[in-house]
Amino acid sequence: MSELAEPPRKCPRVQEGATATDDALADTDLTRDGEFWFDDGSVVLIAGKVAFKIYRGLLAAQSPIFADMFATAGPSADQSLEGCPVVHLSDSAEDVRHFLMALLSKTQRSFFQTAQEVRFPIAQLSALVRLSHKYQVEDLQTQALSALRMYFTDSLEFWDSESHYSFEEPDSPAAIEVVHLAILTDTPSMLPLAMYVCASGGSSVLDGCRREDGTVVHLSREDAQRVMDGYGRLQRQVNAFNLAIFTTTPSPECCLPTSCEATLEVIRAAEANENPSLKLLHSWRNPLVGIHLCKTCAACSKSATSQAVAQAAPHIRLRHGPLGCR
Repeated sequence: MSELAEPPRKCPRVQEGATATDDALADTDLTRDGEFWFDDGSVVLIAGKVAFKIYRGLLAAQSPIFADMFATAGPSADQSLEGCPVVHLSDSAEDVRHFLMALLSKTQRSFFQTAQEVRFPIAQLSALVRLSHKYQVEDLQTQALSALRMYFTDSLEFWDSESHYSFEEPDSPAAIEVVHLAILTDTPSMLPLAMYVCASGGSSVLDGCRREDGTVVHLSREDAQRVMDGYGRLQRQVNAFNLAIFTTTPSPECCLPTSCEATLEVIRAAEANENPSLKLLHSWRNPLVGIHLCKTCAACSKSATSQAVAQAAPHIRLRHGPLGCR
């Protein structure tokens, strides 16, 4: 989210000649949004205690839901502010700001270009998916989901490629949000990895995910049960993975057996002392593998890792596998 162009201001009292509804709204504890308050705007959206004055024609052209809402918020609307009809939204001000930033942005002409150009906070992507779904802005929903699916993919090979996703690597709380988004938009391909990330956080998943407005969202009882049941299964897979990878010895063709044995021992010790986070598939990216190993041992380590991940991956991918995905 970009910085606000100016500090938020309280909506001023209207001048002489204003209607009673203008006075009523002016007396409330409303704050003008610093980014989306256009003096020549034609409608005021109110979300929480924040007012957004925008051009209703631009928003109505992109959202049939807003078009219908604005049609009923004409000159005879029950409330007005500075001569503009007022529409009250049930969404948070933070979500509305993200939504308007994508549709009416003053700083960029499109939202999602490529994964390398900009990285988006999960909170922003969540707001865009939820509000574009609610207000039927289909192309924006598609773009936001495309950004999420760069990480929450059903292709392990694509997921493992470096720096392919357009946001910071998500933690367990963020994955809770993704589970909700996948269900909301009927995008089941995101569920396996979302449930995997939830399970990798262990019992912390029960704390839920706190959104920018302070709202805490939780997994449904059924999904929380799936994650906790999958936790033990994931632990067994991690143990099998570690057994396959970290008991590796130097290759018979190793040209630096002493050095490679020492490096492998360092890897084993580091893994043994690491706080077990159950990030099974993340081990595929272990940065220690290949460091200070001869080419032969590096190739053997990579091959062993590939085989172990290939054996574990189906348990993550399958919608009805050990993680109990839908």
